Parts: sequence; structure tokens; C-alpha cells
Amino acid sequence: MDSLLGLLCVLSTLVAAGHSLSCTQCLVLNGTSCTGDNVTCPSGNYFCSSSITQNNVVSGYTASFTRTCSPAAQCNQTGSITFLYGTISVGTSCCGTDNCTPATPTLITPNSTSNGLTCQNCFSYSSDCYTGTTLTCTGAENKCLRLSETISGNLALTQGLRGCATTSMCDVLGNQALSASGYNVNVNVVCTNGKDGLHQGFLFSTFISIVMAKLFS
Repeated sequence: MDSLLGLLCVLSTLVAAGHSLSCTQCLVLNGTSCTGDNVTCPSGNYFCSSSITQNNVVSGYTASFTRTCSPAAQCNQTGSITFLYGTISVGTSCCGTDNCTPATPTLITPNSTSNGLTCQNCFSYSSDCYTGTTLTCTGAENKCLRLSETISGNLALTQGLRGCATTSMCDVLGNQALSASGYNVNVNVVCTNGKDGLHQGFLFSTFISIVMAKLFS
């Protein structure tokens, strides 16, 4: 696989009603800190957040670190997605004062024990992927996930994946659009229990999904 899907997650914090928090916004590959411009968060339940994303996939290992504003419901989360080419793990942390620095996020502990759920398993350079291939889910990954994204700007790409995901990943993913660092990203995520029932996640205030290998490998 020439490229890999890396999820750059950003989360928010609770602030007093009527006050808009100021937070650092930045992104770095293969690091655990970054600096950037201060941005004003939407008023309401928003925090300054940090997130770490690790991609353990067949094409290699990459990591990214992001700081920005995000809603409180998406703070202090850990989760993972496993699909055709490997596993993406995400951890987030938050703080609630102007331009504060959140603690370094932690990641979910891997668990290879089957949990009885089976999901479709694919990765495709199209908006969705459909396949008869399945994946046996393990550990806390108790949801079937479908993700599609379109990226334009510095990198033009359309792709999709299906696989297993933790409930926490489903709870913070959803339809979203973001323009940052020269990228325009549109993402749609849907989770199910392996049945017809739909679980629609929350909207990330800023969530980036970028394929990096073609630029940085």
C-alpha cells in the first residue's frame, strides 16, 4: 500500500457560558509537541485539546500530534480502529484555560482476544468500500465502522475504509468538514453493532484525516 490513513484527532473542553476560549492550533508528524497560532474556540462547552494518532499498518508506522479546540464530549478519550491494513490508535487530553497546554495523551492498550463481533474489512481509493471480506474484532473494538473522506488542497485524495472500532471512536466521529494547514477535509463516519441499526457519532470541531506516506515516505 503506497499510502495510509492517519487520523488526526482534536478535542474540546468545557468553558463558562459566554466565554470563547483561546487555544493553540498546530500539527506535527512523529512528535509529541507542537507550536502554532492561537485560535478562538466557539463559545460554550469547548476546551483546548491535544491528540496523538498512531498508525501501525503494513506500509509502516507513523504518528501525528495535534493541538486545537474541541467539544467537551470528545475530551480525554482513547480508542482504536482496525481495518484491512492495520490499526489506528488515538488518544486525547484537554485543559480549560486560555492557551493552556493539555497533558500528553495516552493510548488504548492493545488486546488480541476475540470479542465475537465480525465486520466488513476493506480500504479503497473511493468514497466508500464494499467487500465480502470480513474481520474478527478483538478487545474493546465492539463496533463496525465505515469511514469515507475527501481531501483537497495540498493533497487531493478520496478514500474509504471499513473495519472494527471502539465505541469511543464512534462517539467522537461523524460528518465533518475542516480547512487547515493547506488541506480541505470532508469526513463521514457511521458505526453499527454489526446489524442494520445505525449509530451516528458526534461532530469533531476539528478532525483531520490525511494520507501522509506519499508526501513523507
